[in-house]
Amino acid sequence: MKDIPALLEQNLRTLEKSQPKLAARLRQYMDELPALREPVFRETPAGRWVEGLTEKPFFEKKILLEKRGKAAPSAVYLVFGTGCAPYLFHVLRSLPREALSVVVIEPSLDLLLLTLSQTSVFQALPQGARVSFVVDKDRSLIDEVFSWNVVPIGIYPVSKAVVFSHDGEENHEALSELRDTLKKEIIYRLTMLGNSPEDTLLGFRHATLNTPRILRSPRIADLMENYGGKPFVCVAAGPSLEKNVHLLKDIQDKCVIVACDTVLFHLLEKGIVPHVVTTIERPYIIYSAWVPRVLEKHREKCEQILLLSQSVSYPLIAGRWPGYSIVVGKMDTPVDNWFTGSVLGEQVLYSGLSVAHMALSLALACNAPSVALIGQDLAYGQDGISHASNTVPDSELATEQMLRRSGMSVPGSLGGMVETSTIWLTFIQIFERMIINQTRTPVFDCTEGGALIEGTKIIPFAEYIQKNILKQDFSVFRCEGVETKKKIRDDLPARFSIAFSQLDKIEERLQAFRGAIKKCTAPALLPNKRQALAFKTASILDQIHAMNPVVSFIGQSYTHLSGTVLAENRFLETVEQVERWKQMHEEIGDSHAFAVRFLRQWLTYAEKLSMLVADSAYDDPKGIDNNGEEEFLRLYTNAAERDVFPVDLADLLSCKDPLREDWSPDGLWKSALVLFAQGRADEARRFMKKAFEKMEGTELPNETIGSFFKDWGKMAAADDLCVLPSSEEAAIVLSNAREYLPHDQEIPVLQKSIVDRGKNIAIDLLKLNPAQNDEINLILQRKTAEAALLEGDLYKALTKVETLVWDNLEKFPDSAILHLQWLMKTAANCTKASDSKVASLSSDILDRIIENLALLTEKKISFPKEFLVYLEQKGIKFSMDPTDNQMDDG
Repeated sequence: MKDIPALLEQNLRTLEKSQPKLAARLRQYMDELPALREPVFRETPAGRWVEGLTEKPFFEKKILLEKRGKAAPSAVYLVFGTGCAPYLFHVLRSLPREALSVVVIEPSLDLLLLTLSQTSVFQALPQGARVSFVVDKDRSLIDEVFSWNVVPIGIYPVSKAVVFSHDGEENHEALSELRDTLKKEIIYRLTMLGNSPEDTLLGFRHATLNTPRILRSPRIADLMENYGGKPFVCVAAGPSLEKNVHLLKDIQDKCVIVACDTVLFHLLEKGIVPHVVTTIERPYIIYSAWVPRVLEKHREKCEQILLLSQSVSYPLIAGRWPGYSIVVGKMDTPVDNWFTGSVLGEQVLYSGLSVAHMALSLALACNAPSVALIGQDLAYGQDGISHASNTVPDSELATEQMLRRSGMSVPGSLGGMVETSTIWLTFIQIFERMIINQTRTPVFDCTEGGALIEGTKIIPFAEYIQKNILKQDFSVFRCEGVETKKKIRDDLPARFSIAFSQLDKIEERLQAFRGAIKKCTAPALLPNKRQALAFKTASILDQIHAMNPVVSFIGQSYTHLSGTVLAENRFLETVEQVERWKQMHEEIGDSHAFAVRFLRQWLTYAEKLSMLVADSAYDDPKGIDNNGEEEFLRLYTNAAERDVFPVDLADLLSCKDPLREDWSPDGLWKSALVLFAQGRADEARRFMKKAFEKMEGTELPNETIGSFFKDWGKMAAADDLCVLPSSEEAAIVLSNAREYLPHDQEIPVLQKSIVDRGKNIAIDLLKLNPAQNDEINLILQRKTAEAALLEGDLYKALTKVETLVWDNLEKFPDSAILHLQWLMKTAANCTKASDSKVASLSSDILDRIIENLALLTEKKISFPKEFLVYLEQKGIKFSMDPTDNQMDDG
């Protein structure tokens, strides 16, 4: 095409600045055309039929081609179908000034070129808004759209975008496919963003606790001598595993078998010993689900298995593993790349989001000539089964069934459609990216069921074995070629010094950030002045993010979550907008400051621990033959004398499990104190609970029992990253502590702080979930009553609990009845109280309960004996059968 219309050329040059790949694609397409295709219109009274530009004609109503009123306010808009000019122009003109991002989806290049040749789409946008175009499923083009028009404001606002759909194009198959592609891409990016900043910090804490295992890990390159160039079989725990897992038994030393952590016990029970087991997750529950039971029953077999663990995994996994272990950083996570890669100078491995991705990544790193996936369903099996038998705990199975409610369907590997979940959909997409990004190793899906993973070759596992394993003369040995003693880097001190310097500079910029917030929200400023100062504030935040990848990731996660609020209030024209902008930025500053303090604390721990490991006299606590309690108590006693906990004391707790290795109550208590001193309250309270179970029936001095309950209460009441305080537990144990230590002045303060913290949590939840107003108000009512009891104000407590009962008896009967039972018992005991106000109120409360006895009887309430005695004293004959009840006023 020689003559390009001037307006089209102008629009293409603008497009080249944001989507150069798409602009090149459009120019290439135009080169193949003699001229732009023109539509053929057939006018009708209601609108027009459009032919010649799409695979089938479509209808445009007259109303679509007219100016429209302002669209609903949003930060992001998705427009499905450009139609013919001036449809898209009018849509863009209707957007409010709050709009930041517009994504237009149009599979017809002819329609898009027609629109760009006839309308100034870029000039139709609100000031500051961006537009981008999705034309097909090409990965590079979609990545270009997201990097320009989505990443800058965050994926969360995009997930809540306002949608425009061209009525006439809605039934076009190509547009429907693109809609599905975009939906999956948004789900993928939401999942890849991570759980929360707190989850990122938990991973960093685990990585620092794993420092000795990271520093002493063999290199993955060391495996090449034995595993390099051998076929790999990656075993996952999907329900189809039962079909072909037995075939592994006869090929155990003819290929490299890599098991996901959840499937290891299943394999060992069948006499199949894999060469490698992979683990990736942070939570303690993952460790407790598989490590203790495989070590208890199959410890000797585990000594033959290489553990490949992520540095963010729970420390006891690598710490307790009896065989060789390699602890690597996660290449695709900023916290790992920075700490494991940059600070420690150790190896990182692409790992995706699951142990199965990690297994495939290992196979690719070892130059496997072929890889087979089995048990890799990523879909629900018959009757909704999510996993093979004897692989995951019931609690996880229940969670998978909840995720099943998403009702997503994807193509099956054996044809048809299969049911999957959003997280499994993301796993599929990661596999597809891993496979397409390499061409050396063919990947065979031998699951014989489940979801289709594009890029894999689908064959039965028996066929794969015949063609890729038995026809070759492979022989694989276990853990040979692994270097067991590795020299620790000499430059670690310098590396840590650079890391601390980064944190120092970030703290300086955070001070400047807070100063900029104050200037921007000072009184009597004109909106344009505030907007300029707000831009400067944002620039400082960008500088902070550029200084450290972990702080950047945590900060941008928070900004992603806050994107909509920031967009709505960026004009700073009203008092409300200024206040919300100020509050959001102060919260961002506080979250960054907390992150820096946290990084400094654990970086200091890792530095001291790395120096200890570098010392030739270092004794790895993994080498202690017994349960480790004696050595721990020796170190603890020495530390108590110096009033400081040494790092080797905490490191021992990364290699020994007091809960499962029969530690005494004293050892459990002291180990809980070490964990709590490090801020690991969630782990500490598990130790205290176990110690209490072991203490029961033992006579101890009141002072000891009271101190134990007091320490436990502190731990239960503390926040710990992803875990909220265990307020109910804290209230109970501190109440017990107060009985044994009645004169301890700190305990009432702790009790009050628990109630106040509970109120604040409830208020925060109400802000996040206004729809849960009734549930949260119930919590607030209860906390108010608890606070009154702690203050010794029984009158107020009785009043508040009565209100709670009658307000919630129908909406939340279980909770209301529990409080009603307390109210009956307490009021019955207080009718003759020395405080006349309390006595009178108690009688009034009981009278009101009696008036509603018929209603309460229908609910089959178990009445406290104190209340029944009160009824008898009042001359009221009562039974659970309402027809038998009589009231005698005499």
